[in-house]
Amino acid sequence: MKCTTCGTRIPDERLALVPGTTKCVAHSTTPAYKGMMSYGHKTGGAVQPMLPDTYRSMKRYTSRRGKRSNLGSFLNHA
Repeated sequence: MKCTTCGTRIPDERLALVPGTTKCVAHSTTPAYKGMMSYGHKTGGAVQPMLPDTYRSMKRYTSRRGKRSNLGSFLNHA
């Protein structure tokens, strides 16, 4: 299948992931997904895909900062 905007071939992988699409990645109106690691318990994290708006709001709750965070030691020393 070809893109209706530019005429380039749409990869089969994109057609399988986004059924009914008629545009290539360059001309898509859907924003790119972002991913965040999610740890259900102690180990074995999984990538949780989400839209950019959801990512920004989730990052506010999951970012490690503060006096007792190990991440603060790395951020202060550039």
